[in-house]
Amino acid sequence: MIILVEADHLAAPRRSPDGDDPVPLPDGDAISTPDGSLTAWLTGPTGIYRHGILGDAVEATGYRIVRRGGAVFEDRRVRLVDVTGDGEDELIVVRSDLDRGAALAVYGLTEQGIELLAATPPIGQAHRWLNPAAVADFDGDGQLEIAYVETPHIGGVLTILGLRVRGLSVEASDFGYSNHAIGSRVLDMAAVVDWNGDGVADLALPDSTRRQLRVATMAGGRIGGFLAVYHEARIATAIVATDLDGEGTAELVYGLDDGTLIVFKR
Repeated sequence: MIILVEADHLAAPRRSPDGDDPVPLPDGDAISTPDGSLTAWLTGPTGIYRHGILGDAVEATGYRIVRRGGAVFEDRRVRLVDVTGDGEDELIVVRSDLDRGAALAVYGLTEQGIELLAATPPIGQAHRWLNPAAVADFDGDGQLEIAYVETPHIGGVLTILGLRVRGLSVEASDFGYSNHAIGSRVLDMAAVVDWNGDGVADLALPDSTRRQLRVATMAGGRIGGFLAVYHEARIATAIVATDLDGEGTAELVYGLDDGTLIVFKR
């Protein structure tokens, strides 16, 4: 099941009690195509308009379109980032083909709706996944790059993508990284930090065993590491870069699967 678009025109839509899906309009109709491949319905009931032309004063704040087909969004969130530099946020998601595995896809909002701007090729095999890590200017060229780890559970490959006129292109990649544990709901085992103070964004994330924290840089045009911290237990939480002591430089904060909290200061 793929959620293609949900528009919110008037106000934040009401959500279901479990917080997952917007509430359907109580008296709304769900309409499907004859083959059942596409279904649409109105969501987010609200009383802010107070017109009542349809028999009550409850109207919809959004709509949802669902397509059933050969792919799913194998993700927990849509990442909103202006990667094109046009002043409008794009949508970054993981889209998995049922036969060929995951790809990273970038969508844009247009007057016609949601448009696919670019996507990586699928990994090539079903049940092969990738996890986005961060979006930042990792090479100092003034343009944003997208970092993700391909197959983070089996020999993960850290990949840095640039979004250019011809689509997404690999600018650098390196083996031996991870940013996710199988079955975990934690997607944020990575943090952007200028660890060496050179003005270029670096990326902190675990190695493929998750027993080692690494800080990787692409400032020289290729991925290289200048920090590796080993732990007996595995990294199990999000990695946060934050200036805890107010001295102007960020510390890295994360937890291990034995309950240990790590605060790492350069």
